[in-house]
Amino acid sequence: MLSGNFFKRVRDRTLCKECGFCEEVVVCPSPNDCIGCGACYKGCPYEAIRMVEDSSPRRSVSIGSTALKLMFQRRQLSREP
Repeated sequence: MLSGNFFKRVRDRTLCKECGFCEEVVVCPSPNDCIGCGACYKGCPYEAIRMVEDSSPRRSVSIGSTALKLMFQRRQLSREP
């Protein structure tokens, strides 16, 4: 999922068996705030979780130097030549 886009999980309640695997077995790095890592998506035995693009607004910070310009957004780091 390494792209310029952000993703979030969406659980399909019609496929979910409430087994708890995605919450108890899969190690989510940020259980209270989805960072789009895809761990639950890959770990769901019933394929009840899908990753969708998250286009919600985010704060960004630009940091420049003579050699490299870095663009920081919440939960992402990218660099431009």
